[in-house]
Formats: sequence, C-alpha cells, structure tokens
Amino acid sequence: LKRDRASFLVSARRTWLDGVLWLGFLFADTDYAVGYNFYDLNVKVNWEAGERDQLFLSFYNGRDSHFGEWENAYNKKPDRTSFRWGNVSVAARWNHVFSSRLFSNVTLYYSRFNNNQCVTMFNTEADERDEARVNSHLEDATLKADFDWRLTDRHYLRFGGGVSRLHFLPEMSYLGSLQFKSRVRDSTAGAVSVVSLYAEDTWRVTRRLSVNAGLRLDAQFTEGKTYVCLQPRLSAAYMAGRGAMLKAAWARTQQPVHLLVNTSVGMNADLWVPATERVAPSCGDLWTAGVSCAWESGWEVSA
Repeated sequence: LKRDRASFLVSARRTWLDGVLWLGFLFADTDYAVGYNFYDLNVKVNWEAGERDQLFLSFYNGRDSHFGEWENAYNKKPDRTSFRWGNVSVAARWNHVFSSRLFSNVTLYYSRFNNNQCVTMFNTEADERDEARVNSHLEDATLKADFDWRLTDRHYLRFGGGVSRLHFLPEMSYLGSLQFKSRVRDSTAGAVSVVSLYAEDTWRVTRRLSVNAGLRLDAQFTEGKTYVCLQPRLSAAYMAGRGAMLKAAWARTQQPVHLLVNTSVGMNADLWVPATERVAPSCGDLWTAGVSCAWESGWEVSA
C-alpha cells in the first residue's frame, strides 16, 4: 500500500472434494449421495502510523459443510441431512512504544461461532414431511489493553485489563411439519459481561533463580448475580547446574463458561453455556513440578 509503511495480505481457499463426490455419485447412478466442503478467508492490513505507532487489522471467515441425501420409497422428494459450522472474527490492534522499556497493545475484537444442523425426512406414519433443526450460537466482543514494562534488568512487568461481552444461544431447537406448518420451538439464551484486571512480575532473583508472580481479578456479571474471581499464580525456575533446570508452579484459573459435551450424536454436538445464578463459574487449581536437562549436542530430556 505504501513502501515501508503499509501492506496487506489476502488469502482464500476452498476444497474441491464435494465436486468430486458429486461426479462420482452421478456416474454411479445411486439413490444416495454425501458431500463435504469448507472454505476460509484471511485478510490482514499492517500500517506504521509513526515511529512509535503501528496499527493492525485482521478479518477471518471460515465454514465447513456436510450433507447427505437419499431417495425414499414414499415420496419423490429426497430426505436430507445438513451440518454447517463456522467462525467470523474481526480484530483491530494498536501498538504504541512509549520508550525502549515500555510498550502497549490496545485490541478491539469481535468473534462469532455458528453451528447449524438440519434433518428433513418423510414421516410414513403421519404421511407428512418433518423437519428438525438445532442451532448453536456464540458471540464475543472485547476491548482490552496490555502493557509490557521492563522496569529494571531484574523486573519485567506485564499488566492490563479489559471488558468483554459474551452472548450465548446454546441451543435453538425446532421440530415441525412442513406440510401442516406446525412447529415446536425451544430456545435458551444467556449473556455474561466480564471486567478484568491483571498484573504479573517476572523477577530475576539471582543468576540461577527466577520467579514469576501474578494476580488476575475478574468481575463476571450474569443475569441475577455477580461473581468476583481472584486468580493468583506463582512459578519459579532454578538452574541447578550445567544444562539442568528445576521448575515448579501453581495457578488458579476460573472462567464464566461451561462446555457441555454430547458424545451420542457423533459430531458438532458440543455446546458452550454461560455461568448463571445457580451455576457458578468453573474453577481449577493446577500444580506442576519438573526437571529438564539439556546438552550441547542438542539432546534434551524433561520430566
């Protein structure tokens, strides 16, 4: 776009597998056909707005689709199954250099995930065509600021904060008759707003010992209740000898979403649902300890 100042990158792809399958079933003259396709698109723009400022824009869109069709003996129209899922993501980031020791990144992004399933079949008992649909939807809009500050040669600080709004439509079910226009619909929706602050310090205590300590504070607002979550973390690494390092860490993590896994369907059935007044955010404590040894020959062993 401008020499040494601004540039862009665009890439796209799509599979040709569905075309090959379609030709195969066409020549085979069968009453059953399946297909699969996917595509994705990436767009990135970089701009050096000044000696201390850079802007980055990015866009992503991708979708997968799987379907099957087969003739039935009771109706001329084929029965059909269709599964589609995909993502859209848009992000803008501003990088600013305050000095040789301090810089920041301010990021605004939006992402959306969709999962749609549809089955259309002829109901021989009712002599009608029925349709069943399940849609899952998740949106995330976030504004955050992150700072990196090399305070001294021994202290490297990271701190920042952000606000997020997550909207969930974990399942929108529809069951109806295409002939008599009857339908049964069930919908569940929810949203979570999150305000976050965090800070951590990587401290080089001695030539052999380094320590990282941090704390994150999340305020999660759901319908009817507010959860305040403290998430501390602490880790240390010690150079025990030539090429040998000892490590230990502890961290507490929490998140305002839960994953519901359904293994009976076979594909595309996992749902993300928000924390609610009755279901608190999930919490986990992680302890780790390890040792690693590296040699000048290039070999490394860790446990």
